Amino acid sequence: MHRELGYWFWASEEIVAVVEWAREYNRTRGDRPPVEIVGFDVTDEKGAGDIAIAYLNNVDPASPAENMGAVSANLLAHEAEFVARSSQRMFDAALQGATVAAAADQAPSRLDEYFAWRDQNMAANAIQLQQRHSSNGRLILWGHQEHLGKTVDIQSVKPLGKWLDEHYHGDYFVIGSSAGGGQFNVLAYPNTQIVTRQYMPITQDSYESNFRSAAIPMILIPLHGDLPDWLASRHHLRGGSSVAAYDLTEDLKTKLDAIVYIDQTTRSSNFW
Repeated sequence: MHRELGYWFWASEEIVAVVEWAREYNRTRGDRPPVEIVGFDVTDEKGAGDIAIAYLNNVDPASPAENMGAVSANLLAHEAEFVARSSQRMFDAALQGATVAAAADQAPSRLDEYFAWRDQNMAANAIQLQQRHSSNGRLILWGHQEHLGKTVDIQSVKPLGKWLDEHYHGDYFVIGSSAGGGQFNVLAYPNTQIVTRQYMPITQDSYESNFRSAAIPMILIPLHGDLPDWLASRHHLRGGSSVAAYDLTEDLKTKLDAIVYIDQTTRSSNFW
């Protein structure tokens, strides 16, 4: 479904700006390592599989390509041989595609099981990217904080952020976001139209109530060290998913390492 919609939630001025920055950096980087943008989700198995198959058709046309699990195993078994015929970068991109597509073949049919499976596999994909694509061991992940946070998420499952925090033993740092008010886009079911929603109102017991009292349009708030009582305790945190606005009670210092507060947001309007 998301494939046919063109990943609408990434169609924004901010994403375009990041891509343009990366292109300019790579054009003028000299001997510095390049910036690469690679997906770590598991929701585009066709696109991911096509990348792996196209690579195999180039380096070893006789390799079977019907089963993505077998494709992934075949790539790993012949890595040195295939890299010699192409490059490490091209091989790693193909392996990532095969990994995503192979995982998708094992996706649970039950929705509650799917949510947990998705986050665990996103974490595995991110770890593989860090190990194979990063020249300095560092990786920046960009996604919804309900996936990237370290506490049980809105879908009542262990998020990829918790998986990564356990894997990297404290070397995982997550910055979340919150808003005082404004608009954002959601996908309305069952007709899958993109519509505009408002954040839920700020209440006295919300973190945003205190954030807004600073009267600063945008703030980066650290959540380590000695925190004021109101920031160290549980309060409401408002947000928006791809389908709705929500208001949850959170322990912010446990969920995130820092949070960006933006007083007003504006919905994106430059869809493809």
